[in-house]
Amino acid sequence: MKLDQIKALNPKRVIVLDTETTGLHPDGNDEILSLTIIDLEGTVLFNELVKPENRKRWPKAQEIHGITPAMVKDKQPLSAYREQLCDLWKRIDLVVGYNVEFDSEFIYSSSVPFSPYVEEFDVMKEFAPIWGKWDERHNDYRWAKLADCAKFYEVSDFEAHTSLGDTEATRQCFLALINDPKYISECRVM
Repeated sequence: MKLDQIKALNPKRVIVLDTETTGLHPDGNDEILSLTIIDLEGTVLFNELVKPENRKRWPKAQEIHGITPAMVKDKQPLSAYREQLCDLWKRIDLVVGYNVEFDSEFIYSSSVPFSPYVEEFDVMKEFAPIWGKWDERHNDYRWAKLADCAKFYEVSDFEAHTSLGDTEATRQCFLALINDPKYISECRVM
């Protein structure tokens, strides 16, 4: 999708999302613990802690996001929201995220995958050339952390590693990025 097409989309049909998970492997036994979805205007469409259906502990991930087994033990599994989320997927034209591929892989491996497939915009990958730090090993621009992107675009303080905080920061970074004159002139969106 081209930048002018992205800018022409109805902001209610563009969602920004983030997950917090039990680990890094959606095709293994890692699962979503928290999912937040907002529209481009900042309206929260979904924001839930969810109980994993298989995992009982996730100590390494817990150190990063702070979600404990006790916090989700009485929550519904993600599958309980299937109807609500599948209805939402039908009404969107673009999914925005920071490392959106990570979040999408977890969603596609869950009981509530996007259907049909929805276009994605990865703020992390699109911001990398603007940030401008070269990675010799990968022969490409280095990906910045969301906190670095937020600082670059002077996004107000946010609570990192919470799906709601990261989603709002990503939304603000996305809007700043697609209106950044440098990005507009060097845009990598296809």
